[in-house]
Amino acid sequence: MIGTFKARINKLLVQDAEQLHHLLPDFIHWYNTVRPHSHLNGRTPMEVWNGVDIFQTGYKQARHYEKWGGLLTGVELII
Repeated sequence: MIGTFKARINKLLVQDAEQLHHLLPDFIHWYNTVRPHSHLNGRTPMEVWNGVDIFQTGYKQARHYEKWGGLLTGVELII
């Protein structure tokens, strides 16, 4: 997680700790809910934590996710 965070945050100009405080929830949501992880067989940590196999159960809706000026992107699957 730290390596992924550093790779993304280093591409932003963060003015101060308050701005960083507002950016962190976007990253945490993207990392745990939107971004599939190869070591989790293409699932997100949230799917694994909730015992959901998206490849077996499917999903109700898919929506585009984009934050940080396009540095955090993906498809958020609504289960």
